[in-house]
Amino acid sequence: MLYIRILCLLFVAVLFVRTVIAYPGIKLKALYNQGMTCMKAGQFDAALHCFNQVVLKDRNYTAAYLRMGDVYLAVNNTKAAEEQYSYVLQREPRNCEALYGLGVVHFNRKNYPDAVRAFEQSADYGYKANADFHLNKGVAHLQLRDTSGAVQELLSCLELNPAEARALQSLAHISFTNGKYEDAILYWDRLLLLQPGNAFALFMLGKSHISSGRTERGEELCNKALQMQ
Repeated sequence: MLYIRILCLLFVAVLFVRTVIAYPGIKLKALYNQGMTCMKAGQFDAALHCFNQVVLKDRNYTAAYLRMGDVYLAVNNTKAAEEQYSYVLQREPRNCEALYGLGVVHFNRKNYPDAVRAFEQSADYGYKANADFHLNKGVAHLQLRDTSGAVQELLSCLELNPAEARALQSLAHISFTNGKYEDAILYWDRLLLLQPGNAFALFMLGKSHISSGRTERGEELCNKALQMQ
């Protein structure tokens, strides 16, 4: 009987210690989740406050540093964003989220060679490429005059998000510039379905028709576009 009572006391003690140890983590998780809610709602100052409180209590809370970097990117503070991602990479050189974030920092600064390099490293270390990943990488390749690389990434972007207007416009421009007018027409048409009031796209659709030999149709579209401006 005494043995059973001792076991019960030990069980209660262990449970109490575990609860005490776990509570700070639970509290930090709640604070982190609150920061995520604020970030998604566009309340960036409140989000930063939450994430800062997290890292003040736990310097190893990697996710909070990553989200702070994301918030700073959202408000176009590339210097602060770079500091957050770099801090993570000092501790975890293969952190794919930090590498991708650093790539976006380089991209926003128009440092396209380093942007492409960071994007590729992030993919190598497990970053799950989404439409934005392929769009950013595609535009970076385009700025570096790597047309084939740009087309490949932009097409991948459209596979994941067929309504990505920036990818459609970039592919339309590439097609037109390279004399692939029928392809350009297809992309301009798709863009105009999304943005019927886009006078530039309508004008370029007209020019593409003219370059394809459909002069009357092309001039009609160009005139319509000029009237929209």
